[in-house]
Amino acid sequence: MSPDHFLSLSSQSMRVFVRRRRRGVLERTGEFPQSPEGLNSFSAYLEQHRAGSFHLLVNLGDEHFHSETIPSLRGRERQSLLERKRARIFDPAALCLSISLGHEKGRREDERLLFAALPDSPALNPWRNLIRRAGITLEGIWSPSLLAPELLSALGIDIEHCLFLSIQDKSLRQTYCENGRLRFSRLTPLPEESEGSIQAPPFRFTPALARFLDEETQKLRHYLNGQRLLPREKTLEILVLAHPGDFEILSASLPDSDGISHRLLNLQECAEHFRIPPPGASLADDFHLHFLAHTPPRAHFADAALSQSRRLRRGGRLLGICTAIWSLFCLAFAAQQFHSISAIDRETAAAAHEAAEAMQRYEEFRAALAPLPIAGESLSSLTARHRSLALDAATPEAFCADLSRTLDSEPAIEIDSLEWKNTAADSSQQAVISGHLRSGAASAETPRSRIFPHFVDLLGREPETQVQVIESPAKTDSFRLRLTRTPGGAL
Repeated sequence: MSPDHFLSLSSQSMRVFVRRRRRGVLERTGEFPQSPEGLNSFSAYLEQHRAGSFHLLVNLGDEHFHSETIPSLRGRERQSLLERKRARIFDPAALCLSISLGHEKGRREDERLLFAALPDSPALNPWRNLIRRAGITLEGIWSPSLLAPELLSALGIDIEHCLFLSIQDKSLRQTYCENGRLRFSRLTPLPEESEGSIQAPPFRFTPALARFLDEETQKLRHYLNGQRLLPREKTLEILVLAHPGDFEILSASLPDSDGISHRLLNLQECAEHFRIPPPGASLADDFHLHFLAHTPPRAHFADAALSQSRRLRRGGRLLGICTAIWSLFCLAFAAQQFHSISAIDRETAAAAHEAAEAMQRYEEFRAALAPLPIAGESLSSLTARHRSLALDAATPEAFCADLSRTLDSEPAIEIDSLEWKNTAADSSQQAVISGHLRSGAASAETPRSRIFPHFVDLLGREPETQVQVIESPAKTDSFRLRLTRTPGGAL
């Protein structure tokens, strides 16, 4: 199984992590600076690991956001409208996505959308081109702003108006969420005097840096009020992701005020919640990348060109699964057919064995009989000749005698004709009788409708005789019958 590669891009460098197995811990394998040498080394790294899948986290300050309201549409019409909106709002070369913010309550139920974009900046474009040219399977491109709503939801934090703060890549990331949905995010570089504390681990908040957070929070709150993203009468709750060792300084430097309340999130407890290696300082550089590996959001910035290898890989994987399922089905069907054929072969062998035993018993029985004084061929010829003479000697005399006795029992029937023949195939005799009912033969005791059925019953009283009515005297007085006698009859 090819390892998963997780990339973290900032304005200073590209950091690379590897996950050897699914749900495993990320291992840092390298860092490439924002320079021609770093790009060349990163290109060589991509060539060596083209079989793996890559996830890219971009933490740059030029991320754009725009809110729109569109009619409630579905399917291709909605997708076409979204593409036109993106082309009108952002540069065609930018990486864009749209996030649904729900539907407005009203007669039309219009849908509110947030459009976000990563512009084609000099800090992103060279790395993006290297990934495209290498044909890498890119699972997606994310920013920390897309991770914030997922992180709050996973921690069970449900706040109407929330501003999430974190320190990473020598910058302050501020992400504003409304009812758990992303609305705005901004990346602000830290003041120069704080860079020394970041580069000299372990990083710790200073009172000056804490005041800087408070000032930036006040600025962003006024901006959100001006953009009508945050109502002035609503309270904005600030969530600061920090190491517990910095809680004392942050609590003293971030007082609650009218419309603003603060809440400190323990970075180590959050890391333990997601089974992520706990950081030793308040820097969230690696925490966001580990959380991306743990819970990647569905929305991402990767365009069709960058995701083509991903789609091809998933299509190939789906094709392989279908092929495996079909192969298993064929194997099961072949096994069932083999079992059926084996059962038939066993039955055939058993039948052949029984036939051989029966033939052997027949030969033994035949050998035990006394020899006949005549040859077998002569005996067969003599038997056939006897059968032929018996057929030629047959007459309808006995048949006519039985018919006469039946007519005596049913005087209302009168016979017009009788066609008799002797069948050589099965030694049976057949007769077709034509007749009619005599006029005035009916009486009160014997109605006319009972005469013919009674006559038929009398003819078929012998078990060797079969009677077939060809024509019944329903409309006329005439009728026709066919009588068949087997060799065991009186004939």
